[in-house]
Amino acid sequence: MLIREYQWMGICAVAVAGIMVLNPVISIASDVDEVVVLGSGYNVSEDEQQEPNIDYDEIWAQVDRDELRSFVDVEALKENIDKEAILKTIDLEVLDENIDEEALAIQVDNDVHPTDVINVQLPLLGQTSPFDFLIDPQNLLYATDAAKYGGGKVEEGAGLLFRNTEGEYMFSSKSDRLTIVNRSNVPVRLSIRASVKSSDGIEFVDSYSQLEGETPSIFMALADDDGIRSVITGYGEASIDVVLEAAPEGTYSFEWNEEQQKYDYKVTNEDAEFDSFSFCVVGDCNKEGKWLGLSANPQVSFSWNTEAVTPEKEKITAEEQQLLDEIDSMVREYLEMDEEKEEELTQEEAREGKILELRYQELLKLANDDYNALFEEELNKLVDEEVEKLANDLFEELKAKAIADYYDYYQDEEEEIIEISDSSDEEIKEKSEEEEQIQTDFEEAKAPEEGDEENESEKPEKEVVNTEDSDVPETSETTEEAESGEEIVTF
Repeated sequence: MLIREYQWMGICAVAVAGIMVLNPVISIASDVDEVVVLGSGYNVSEDEQQEPNIDYDEIWAQVDRDELRSFVDVEALKENIDKEAILKTIDLEVLDENIDEEALAIQVDNDVHPTDVINVQLPLLGQTSPFDFLIDPQNLLYATDAAKYGGGKVEEGAGLLFRNTEGEYMFSSKSDRLTIVNRSNVPVRLSIRASVKSSDGIEFVDSYSQLEGETPSIFMALADDDGIRSVITGYGEASIDVVLEAAPEGTYSFEWNEEQQKYDYKVTNEDAEFDSFSFCVVGDCNKEGKWLGLSANPQVSFSWNTEAVTPEKEKITAEEQQLLDEIDSMVREYLEMDEEKEEELTQEEAREGKILELRYQELLKLANDDYNALFEEELNKLVDEEVEKLANDLFEELKAKAIADYYDYYQDEEEEIIEISDSSDEEIKEKSEEEEQIQTDFEEAKAPEEGDEENESEKPEKEVVNTEDSDVPETSETTEEAESGEEIVTF
């Protein structure tokens, strides 16, 4: 009987150990009314949302303000600027303090260009124009030049002949050069024109290659040292437009003429190199054409003229011109400048007038620069505001996309966890079945055998477990809850 008792205790110990290993919580709490679980775990309910882990600095790094600036409608912002208010902030007294009147007086007294000198040297034509020409499609003049002109004075193969006064030929397909020289102390624009007045049945073509067929035709063009510049045709005007630079600085010296109230000048540098332009006329004719029925040459007219070049003003709108006029009026009123006097001025009055004019020009420039700077400053503020709006809009758009991507990823993770949990539930179910089987075996082992009931009283009393040697510390809370029929399980 004693042996059976110890066998029974061993079976119980093995069963309890198995239950503790497989599910310690169930084993401890199986006979307890209520179980209180204390731990640090946290479960997120379906109604709660997880805060997205977004790097906002990284999103701002994607916002390129310089690129956004290109999307700003600057012209529209200019319309929103109060231009009159900017004009009122211009302080002419402060700007005038930056002008050195003594330096202006020295500039007037030592002016190397007090007035413009217009002196263009144009070619003089005699009784015969260098552009008169002969049409010789059969090269007859070349065939007889040995007897009449001494030989070798006619260009071979030339069908259009100009009389030359210089060069190796007396007649050639290229006219004498005419040269225009600019001796002015200002730039000069040279314009050369050529047109056909009467063709008398002769066609003027656009290139040498078109000189073919039976129709009489001529090719003629204006040329310079670099070659053909403009072709003379029967339906348009050939032209050359060039600008000749001003004479070198120091070419002229000036002196005020008190009696005539003007500046006298003279050339002080005879070795100065003046800018010039040379041109000529080149041509040829169709040698296969039917020229026998023609008795007169076509008429071609040539002309040239020059004019001083004035600084070209930028094209501005009516509104911009109005602002410039207002600034000009402000400066003139500040300087108390009267309208130009019609009576003659003395040299001293002319000198004072020149100083005042220079002062006016300097102050007008300073006022315009100040206005432009203030306008640009105000415009930059408006542009920066627009860029900031675009940047914030772009940031919100990128942030919304990042959050959406985050939750899409988070949802995929949850679905994967759920799949894993489903598989875990099956394993738990299998473990629960094993535990139930162990519990059944334990109950059967616990039931007393027949014939042992009378020995029930002889069983030893239950062993009291010493809690002093337990690893779990005893607290007042656990003691009170144990007395109330509750058991505390800590994780």
